[in-house]
Amino acid sequence: MSKCLELIITGVFTLLGVILGFFLTVFYNYILERRRIKAEFVEIKDSILLTKTISLDTLSSKLYELRSFFLRNRKHREKRENKAFFEKWLKDWVVTEQEFLGQLGLAVKPSWGLEKATEFIQDLQKLDP
Repeated sequence: MSKCLELIITGVFTLLGVILGFFLTVFYNYILERRRIKAEFVEIKDSILLTKTISLDTLSSKLYELRSFFLRNRKHREKRENKAFFEKWLKDWVVTEQEFLGQLGLAVKPSWGLEKATEFIQDLQKLDP
């Protein structure tokens, strides 16, 4: 009887170890993915904020990157402040396949002057990855 009990206990602990290992791997991969998404967002955000002179050409390509990021990362876009930013600045843009600085880009609306660009930058600074 004791040999049978040892086998059962060993089997149970082995099964628990496998289950725990599986969940730790899933959790670890989830954390890595969140870090990757956060790093990608910070990189795009910083590339816009650290640009000394924002022209319509550079802003257009950066908006395309930012819009693409939000479209790829739905959960990130669903955060309240990110959703409001996306709705205000990126939703109504039409993605065109025109050649734009060697990339696909968005046509920047000519109505974007210094005031509008400044408002965009201020709203972007408020976003939290």
